[in-house]
Amino acid sequence: MNYEYKEIYIPVGKKGWKELGSTLEELPSEGWELFMAVPIISLTAWWFGISGSRTTAIIHYFRRPLN
Repeated sequence: MNYEYKEIYIPVGKKGWKELGSTLEELPSEGWELFMAVPIISLTAWWFGISGSRTTAIIHYFRRPLN
């Protein structure tokens, strides 16, 4: 089966959970299905050095069958 693909990049580094949730509600429908969500992780540097990682964006990959 052939699919049409769409990628949506959502920066989340400065968003609160409520704002991120409203962004997710605006993602496409009309036959699109989410088949992969990939978080982009970046290292967080503190005064004492690198201490962990943080999700700065999520790329959502959608597909729908071509007729």
